Amino acid sequence: MNNRRNYYRILNVQPDAPAEVIRASYRTMMQRLKMHPDLGGDARTAAVINEAYRTLIDVKARSAYDRQNLDSEWAHYKRRSDGDGEGSGAVCRCAFCAYRYLYGEEEQAADSCVNCHSPLAPLVPMAADGDDRRSVMRMRKQFTLAFYTHWPQRAACEGRVEDLCPNGIRFHCGTAVACGQVLKIESAVLDAVVRVARSEGSAGGWDVGASFVSVRFRRIRGTFLECKA
Repeated sequence: MNNRRNYYRILNVQPDAPAEVIRASYRTMMQRLKMHPDLGGDARTAAVINEAYRTLIDVKARSAYDRQNLDSEWAHYKRRSDGDGEGSGAVCRCAFCAYRYLYGEEEQAADSCVNCHSPLAPLVPMAADGDDRRSVMRMRKQFTLAFYTHWPQRAACEGRVEDLCPNGIRFHCGTAVACGQVLKIESAVLDAVVRVARSEGSAGGWDVGASFVSVRFRRIRGTFLECKA
């Protein structure tokens, strides 16, 4: 693992691809595309494909590779940012998966992490006026969400939102989460990275209160304001 080969690109899969997709892509390349030496393929190319497959199909090896890959990319971008003026910018990282990248002129248009697709824009907290905590209204909202506790994760956990405000969210789920844990949330209303502030278990599951770290609302109008004729 001391090289800079991108095993995901070699196997033509995304960084969050599940094992089934990795296995299918490997078989397609080696058999259908005849990259296996016994089918006429180049032995060196096949060796690289096998190396990539052995790493990504093993959970521990893949995790170690992902961490090394992120550290290598960060070091590369850090050298650019500290260099002779080329590629200047701030070194940042995703709040959920810790993917590190250079936020400069080339990256300003991106609003999602290229690794886990979490929103990158940090939340600007909406503070209450003086002691009036109700100036930031918490609206009763009912919709389903999917959340991830780590990345990559084979399947998302499920939950149901109970209420929502511009600074945070409360939802019910069947998966235990701990206070301080960072989660990635996806829903029809918003995508977010949240930090768990409260988690209370009961016979029916877990009631979770979390604050937004970064958030992208699918629709601003009507999300927090409801009008009736």
